[in-house]
Amino acid sequence: MRVRPDIQAPLKRRKKNLLSPGNSMYVRFCYEKSTLFCYLCGCLGHGDSFCPIQLTGDVTDSDMG
Repeated sequence: MRVRPDIQAPLKRRKKNLLSPGNSMYVRFCYEKSTLFCYLCGCLGHGDSFCPIQLTGDVTDSDMG
């Protein structure tokens, strides 16, 4: 699938989809050919090692969705 996301907003790593009442699953997104994408905050322009959120220590892996 090819989409044109709003790059001003953080990109999502996964989304929960409802298959039927009481039955859901997560779909993981893969962004090809995106340079300097931060998987911690979902923003373009910096990598994981230079993320302002990581540098302040305000987020954990479980907070990212």
